[in-house]
Amino acid sequence: MYKRLISVAVMSLMVMSMVFADVSEIFSQADQLYEDEAYTTGFALLEENESLFSSKEEKAGYLWRMARFQLFIADDREREGASKSELLDLYDRGRDFAGDAVALFPSADAYYWKSSNVGKWGETKGILDSLAKAKPMRTDLLKVIDFDPEYADAWYVFGRLYMLLPGWPISFGNGSYAVSFTRRSIDTYTGEDLKISYYQSLAETLWSRDSSDGELRKKFSSMASSYRKEKDLFDKMKYYEGSLGESFRPEYSSMTIGQMSDREEAVAILRWVIDAYDRLPAPTRGETNSIEEVKELLASWD
Repeated sequence: MYKRLISVAVMSLMVMSMVFADVSEIFSQADQLYEDEAYTTGFALLEENESLFSSKEEKAGYLWRMARFQLFIADDREREGASKSELLDLYDRGRDFAGDAVALFPSADAYYWKSSNVGKWGETKGILDSLAKAKPMRTDLLKVIDFDPEYADAWYVFGRLYMLLPGWPISFGNGSYAVSFTRRSIDTYTGEDLKISYYQSLAETLWSRDSSDGELRKKFSSMASSYRKEKDLFDKMKYYEGSLGESFRPEYSSMTIGQMSDREEAVAILRWVIDAYDRLPAPTRGETNSIEEVKELLASWD
C-alpha cells in the first residue's frame, strides 16, 4: 500500500513537468491517474492542457473526464468532512462538465458521468430531491446502454436506482428488477479489479427482496419466459436473473441460486468479498474504504 502511494506521488510530480506529444497521451495519462486514484492530480493535468483539445470529440473527452475526476474529488471531500453546500457545488460542476460533453459529442461515458454526478447531488440533497433526479438519471443511463449495451457501471446504477427508490405509484423502484440489473452489471464487467461495490449492492438488493428459495424456484420459469419475450434491451434485462436459471452457481457459493434464499445468498456474497479482499496483494484506497462498509453491513445482519 505504501509503495502504491509513493508511486502515485512520484507520478504526480512527473505529470506536472511532462510535455505531451498529442492529445491521446494526455488522455492516457489522465486515465492512469484515475486508476491510481490520483483524482486531484488528474483534474489539474487536464485543466492545464485544456487549450490543446480542438475537435468536438477531443473537447468532449476532456469534459467527461473532468466530470469523472470531479465526482471522486467530491467523494474524497465528503470523507474529509466537507459541508453539504460544498459537495452540492462540486457535483453541480461535475454535472455541467458532463452535460457540455453530451452537447458537444454524445457518448456512453459523457451520459454516464452526467447521470452519476446528478445522482450524487440528489443523494446529498435529500430524498425528495433524489426522487426528482431519478427520472433524468434513468433517461441518461438509457442513452449509455444505447451507445454500449455492455457498460457495466450503467447496469450497476440501474440496480441501485431500482433498489433505493420506492415503487409505484410514487416512483419506479422494483426489488426484483434491481437484482437482475445488478447481476447483469457483475456479468458484464471485464476489469481485473475486485468490484466490491457491485457485490455489496447485489447483497443489499437480495437482502431487501428477501425471497425464500422456494419462492424463487417458482419465479424462475416466469422470469425466463419474460426474458425471452422482451425485445427491448432494457426491458429484457429486468428479467436477467431468469436467463441465468435456478441451477446457476455463482463464484461466491457452492450452492446454486435456486438452492439459497435471498438472505442466505446475501450473506454468502459479503463473506466471499471479505475473503477475496484479504487475498489482494495491494488493495487500493477505494477498496479499503469499501470493505469497511461491507464489514459493517455484514455485522448489522448478524
